[in-house]
Amino acid sequence: MGAQHSSGLAGVMRRQRTLFAGAIAAMCTLAPVVAAQVSPRTLVTRAIAAAGGARAARAASAIEWSGSATVHAGGRTVEIRGRWRVAPDTAVSTTWMASQDSSAARSLVVAGERGWLVRAGTATAMPADMLTEERHQFHLYELLRLVPLLESPLTLEGAPPDSAGNAAVLVRSPDYPDVTMYFDAAHRLVRMVTTFAAPGGALGARQELRLTGQVRVGGFRWFRQLDIRRDGQPYFTLRIDRAHRATGLLTEWLRLAGVPPA
Repeated sequence: MGAQHSSGLAGVMRRQRTLFAGAIAAMCTLAPVVAAQVSPRTLVTRAIAAAGGARAARAASAIEWSGSATVHAGGRTVEIRGRWRVAPDTAVSTTWMASQDSSAARSLVVAGERGWLVRAGTATAMPADMLTEERHQFHLYELLRLVPLLESPLTLEGAPPDSAGNAAVLVRSPDYPDVTMYFDAAHRLVRMVTTFAAPGGALGARQELRLTGQVRVGGFRWFRQLDIRRDGQPYFTLRIDRAHRATGLLTEWLRLAGVPPA
């Protein structure tokens, strides 16, 4: 009787081990298949839907917002306020010291491959090195609208998730450094990693952007706060108070910024 009981128990244990091993094998077999099904394009398409949909994103092709920012540069921390207008390949940033009013504002204007610095109604050409970096920075704002990720000349590749498990997409452009974009479980864009454009086409320090909160621009969800770190150090924090679709042609934007006609 004891021998039979022992034999029966051993048989049960063998069956349990077999079932457990089979389950592990099945999980190992299925995991790569599931991962392969989520293509970079699918990740981006889901993120667009989570942000309000492609129609809303395209309607927000030009966005204007006002808010405050903290700038870390040259060992100093500076608080500013401002207004920003961004559109494909175009941007106007008007800022002033938080301790002053907007009468002391200065503007930074990027239009295609040209750029200007405007102060007290006088526009001067932006230095080439500065223009290279500013064009890259405003290119990142364009990627935040998500729909350009599915359009030429940008291409998408798969990338490993980050330590928080956020899914990643590598974005390649013929004109700008690569950008890795990370999406959380709710398909929201939460993080971007790139290297900023340096003089002469070289690559500078590692740059990380973290996005939190949201404001609505029509039906599209835009970020509320943007934190930028370079080589792990605080560089720029932007906090948006209000945002809406921007109106007006490029020529009108340039006029408002004080840039004379070409």
